[in-house]
Amino acid sequence: MLFESINYKFHSYVDSGAVRGNEAATAIGQDADKLFKTLVMKGTEKLAQQKTVFELYLIPVPVN
Repeated sequence: MLFESINYKFHSYVDSGAVRGNEAATAIGQDADKLFKTLVMKGTEKLAQQKTVFELYLIPVPVN
């Protein structure tokens, strides 16, 4: 699987009241220039023979 080789560390800022990317960076003690927020979109497409395809888009957006 592709994502098994990507190293990451989970940071939570839920209880900080942060809304904007730079606020989240401050809440977790990170440099906003090195962070990305992730825009997630879900789509569906109806195909022939009553099949439906579900699509998921993940778009990284720089904080600064």
